[in-house]
Amino acid sequence: MPGARPEIWAYGLRNPYRFSFDRANGDLIQADVGQNNIEEIDRIVLGGKLQGYSGLLPGIIEEVLLAIRRRQPLYIAGGFGGAARLAASAMDGRRPKYLTRGYQESISQSYAETLRFYEDRQTQFALPDVNFGHIASELEEYGVAKLAAINGLTESENRELFSTGSVDAALHLTMKGLAATS
Repeated sequence: MPGARPEIWAYGLRNPYRFSFDRANGDLIQADVGQNNIEEIDRIVLGGKLQGYSGLLPGIIEEVLLAIRRRQPLYIAGGFGGAARLAASAMDGRRPKYLTRGYQESISQSYAETLRFYEDRQTQFALPDVNFGHIASELEEYGVAKLAAINGLTESENRELFSTGSVDAALHLTMKGLAATS
């Protein structure tokens, strides 16, 4: 904000009592006491590996899916690239080539082997299906409108967050959304 002191980077947060980074994937998570005695956790995602990642899905895609399935506020800073850009693209109706099983297997033989190992045990351990087509469809169906209804930003502001490469703009938009949901 113009004229703000440099140590102040957000206004309007009601009562966040903790910020932390998820050690597994680098997500910034903000905890708030919530309203009407309901705890609130907000997920802020950026980056995320497109290859050479640990797990079954690129970067933070699993975290994005968990947040939208739970209808938690979610902020996707896709302008910094990585898996956050994939999620943003899919939510905005595009099908990124990186979010396909064929692409992931083509760039990593070990990933293809991991998926086969996983699928061989899927029934025995009742593991969920890893279907990139369904994942891309779920992100697209959730879309920018549902994201905006939950995270306190307009559709236009979410699209700006999807594409900005400015740390200041991404923080401003994220804090604006957090303030609106608190």
